[in-house]
Amino acid sequence: MLLTLSEVSALKAAMAEKGIAVHFHNTCGSQYFTLDEPGEAVKAAIEDYFAARPGAAPVFQDDGMGFYVPDR
Repeated sequence: MLLTLSEVSALKAAMAEKGIAVHFHNTCGSQYFTLDEPGEAVKAAIEDYFAARPGAAPVFQDDGMGFYVPDR
């Protein structure tokens, strides 16, 4: 799922309010996000954020340092 720049900005702002740094990477038709720190609380905050958006469920890397949102 490709997020608009407005959606990315909203995500980053919502996570910043929780003290979570989210970095956006946009490459030739795909997007992904990296984090400064992994952790269950970080993962839960991101999952909660996307829970309010039907069809948008983040998929995390095994090390917890990044995620992407697959197509619906």
